[in-house]
Amino acid sequence: MAGSNDEGAPTRFGPYTIRNQLGSGGMATVHVATLDGPGGFEKLVCIKRIRTDVPGSDRWLDSFVTEAKLAAQIRHPNVVEVNDLGVVDGVYYIAMEYVAGVDVLSILRRAGDRGVMLPYLAATYVVHEVCCGLDAAHRQADLSGRPLGIVHRDVSPQNVLVSYEGQVKLTDFGIAKSHIASMMTAPGEIKGKANYMSPEQARGAQVDARTDIFAAGIVLFELLTGEPFYPPSSIDKAIKMALKPKLRPLAEWRSDVPPELEEVVRTALAPDPIDRYGTAQWMADALNHVLLTRGPTYGANQLLSLVEWLYDDDEPEELAGSETETDLAKTRVANAEDIRQRRSRRDAGRVVRPVPAGLVEADKSRPGFRTRIARFAKRFIDGDTAPERR
Repeated sequence: MAGSNDEGAPTRFGPYTIRNQLGSGGMATVHVATLDGPGGFEKLVCIKRIRTDVPGSDRWLDSFVTEAKLAAQIRHPNVVEVNDLGVVDGVYYIAMEYVAGVDVLSILRRAGDRGVMLPYLAATYVVHEVCCGLDAAHRQADLSGRPLGIVHRDVSPQNVLVSYEGQVKLTDFGIAKSHIASMMTAPGEIKGKANYMSPEQARGAQVDARTDIFAAGIVLFELLTGEPFYPPSSIDKAIKMALKPKLRPLAEWRSDVPPELEEVVRTALAPDPIDRYGTAQWMADALNHVLLTRGPTYGANQLLSLVEWLYDDDEPEELAGSETETDLAKTRVANAEDIRQRRSRRDAGRVVRPVPAGLVEADKSRPGFRTRIARFAKRFIDGDTAPERR
């Protein structure tokens, strides 16, 4: 039987055992499963199954198969690995690497809930890793050595995963363009999320790797500011804004971003593709320069500590004060009650997580700070893939 029962008990699905559902979208459902073998062998995997309960789901099949074809070609630490494409009882599925962790959209929402902006080094590191994964996809060739011309076209926070080991992985090549894609985009059609579109994508023009670079620039901007690059609005309005994007200075939100990082944001978000980085590797190199000069020890462990702190419900939400006037980011000053509570937690054997360096307190006096974060997240819950236009 394909599926799981109402109680969510483990059920068989071809060679896999479905354990529980992770999420559901308009096109597919995603599950944690195990690939079982002799002697009690089990391997955790993620199963993405195309939905058959939605009218018109057949039209998603080409896109679903294309995702498997393209992603299966790419082997890189920063790309979620696809292992299998199959059919069980008429239901198409993709089996892929299971990443235990959270997506970047969730991290942004969590930071918003806590009233903080992420350390700029964390934003730099995440997008550096994304660019490394994108470069691998863009350079991927077929068995004869011919470039496949892969363009992701859907780089966005919910398609970037951060594992509980601090690894960053790009996923969801469902609407990727390539020379082997079975569903090619006709001139004038728009593919992708309206809130992460490049100007050429919004026009329905030909796209290349620089479109993904623009989207990576938007993700970097949003990680640094906690704000949507295109203010929340209708899909049509977002597309209009994408035609003539306007980059606001990062200083409107924070003062600690070094000039070289702000230059990366400006270059990635250049309206004309010719003014952007020519390859994702060039952008990765520019971000790596920031890491080497500003945070040579920042890496997976530091990112993991940040995620753990954000999701530690026992930590107080407020940040206050700074240790010295030269601090770039505000840090918490522990009062007597805070010290007492932390000592009690240690005595009880509970982990006390230090406040990650570089957190910046968000300006709560800005009208609707948390409202904008909530609306930012709602775009993805409701679905905001742009309609096709001719």
